[in-house]
Amino acid sequence: LMDTEIDQRGKSQKRFLSFRDNITFVFRMFAKVHGFDCEADFRCKGWSALLEASEIRNRVTHPKCSRDLDLSDDDLAKIREAAEWYFPTRDRLVAQAIAELKKGI
Repeated sequence: LMDTEIDQRGKSQKRFLSFRDNITFVFRMFAKVHGFDCEADFRCKGWSALLEASEIRNRVTHPKCSRDLDLSDDDLAKIREAAEWYFPTRDRLVAQAIAELKKGI
């Protein structure tokens, strides 16, 4: 799977997916490859927190001024909320994949 796009002339061009599109694509493709539907909730507060945490990460890793390096209590709470959504969601997908693989044994 490559981040490429074919233009109207048939030429391949590098295309970078947004964080949002990349995570949803990876979760859904992982589920599809393992033979089940992705049940990740992309409409909940945890998903929104993950997107906001990504913006915080971008701000801190690519600062434009010294203030960009500051992490507020709200930033840390958002990151915690994101992790509380992401890791259990990922773990459920992996558990489902393992269950599907065991069915084939």
